[in-house]
Formats: sequence, structure tokens, C-alpha cells
Amino acid sequence: MKKNFLTFKLLFSGMFLTLLVSTFLLSCEKSEPISNKEIDFEIIGSEHNKGLDFVFNYVKNRTIEQKAQLKSTSDFLSLAEEGTQAFLNSNNLFKNEADRTIALGESEKPFAFYNKSVKNNVKSSTLENLWPTDVDDLLTSKQKDILTEMNTILSNSSLTIQEIIEALNTLEVKINSECSIEERNVLLCATSIGRYSFQYWHDNFDKWENEFGTIYNLKNTQKFSWSDVGKNDVAYGVGGGVAGAIVGGSVSIGILTAPGWVAGAIGGAVGGSIGNAILQLW
Repeated sequence: MKKNFLTFKLLFSGMFLTLLVSTFLLSCEKSEPISNKEIDFEIIGSEHNKGLDFVFNYVKNRTIEQKAQLKSTSDFLSLAEEGTQAFLNSNNLFKNEADRTIALGESEKPFAFYNKSVKNNVKSSTLENLWPTDVDDLLTSKQKDILTEMNTILSNSSLTIQEIIEALNTLEVKINSECSIEERNVLLCATSIGRYSFQYWHDNFDKWENEFGTIYNLKNTQKFSWSDVGKNDVAYGVGGGVAGAIVGGSVSIGILTAPGWVAGAIGGAVGGSIGNAILQLW
């Protein structure tokens, strides 16, 4: 009897210990953040370009409706901001209000900067670094080093679009080998946005110029800088990603749920891209 009781006690203890360990491991697994290997960062760049196309059509349609009242750069910027907000509000990528709030909030920041530039007649609308000053203290030294290296690539006017894209692909290899997962997330957002932005404006600049050049008084004498657009794109994408990470939330990408920084990155980048292009030529 005593032997049977001892056997039962040992069996019960073993089962309890197994259950405890399993529960602990499961809880750890659930609490781990999604790694960059599970997130297709191409989606961020792709959504950025979808946003630019959405805004193009939005501004085109609203310009037709209100042509007599729309003449200035400020009018153009205002419609572009409305279009950006409409894109983010209608985007199925954001499954809850927290996602959308992050994206909308970050999209407002570049437009505030550009509108201030117009008001003060400031000719340059390009940020000095590939991140806004309000997140300077939130980036690691390694992230800043990588973004500075990326800035050098984007600023090299001798490189073709394809060479820039190839250089960014090479930089991604360095990011994956030298940076922590937490550091990689915002950096891989940046390279994705940069590649897609340069390709978009290379392929679609003439479309914007032909549609809006006469109506909004295009400055035909001014050369368009792919670099300036790409740099502001990346900078506001980085700023939005960092801010989104602080706020929290999550974004659904297919069957995956990504952290809130994805929403911030997309919102910031779309606004950063369009506003810079408008200020350069209109």
C-alpha cells in the first residue's frame, strides 16, 4: 500500500512538473515579438506604392471637381494630405482603430513640415538625416550608422535607379548579419521603402507631371531629385516606425499579426514621399 502510494505520488509530481514546464514554455512563446523572418518587409514598400497611386487618383478626381478653386502649392498639398488620410482609412491592412490611429498620426507629421516650408518660403524640404529629430534619442548607435550609410547611397547622384536598389539589397545583408532583431525591424522597413520609392517615382513621375503640371504651375526649370524624395520617404517611415513601436498596437498582414510600427512606417512614408515631390516642383 505504501509502495503504491509512493508510486502515485511520484507519478503525480512528474505530471505536475511537465504541465508547469509546458505552460511556461507556451507562455514564453506567445509573448515573444514576431521576428523579422516572419514579416515580409516587401509588403511595407508595396503598400507605400499603393498609397501613392491612391493619392494620385484622389487628387486627380478632386481637381476635376474643384478645378476653378485649386491653383497653389498649398492646394495641392492639402488634397494630397486628404488623399493620404483616405488611403489609410480605407486600407484593409489595418484591422483595428489603434492601427489606423498610429498610421494617420504619423502621416500628419510630414505634411505639417511641408506646409510650414511653403508658408515660410523655404526652398529645401529635405531632412538632414534619414530619421526625424523627434526620434533621435530612440535609435541605437548601430541604427544611426546603418541609416547614415543608407543616406550616402541615396545621396549619390551618379548611381542609376537599379544601382541604388542593388546597393540597398546589399545593405540589407549587412543589417541581417550585424543588427539585433529589434534593430533590424525599423532598418528593413527603411530599405524596403527606399527601394519601392525610387522605383515608383522613376516609373510614374511623368504621370504626375503630365496630370498636374499646368494646373498647379509646375516649375519646369527645376530638376527633380529622386534622392530628396527617397530620403524623406525613408526618414518619415523610420520616424513612424519608431513612434508606432512606442504606442503599441498591431497590424494584420495576411494570417500574421505584425507590431504597430508597421502602421507608423507606412503612414509616415506615404506622406513623406508625396509632400517632398510636390514641394520640389510645384
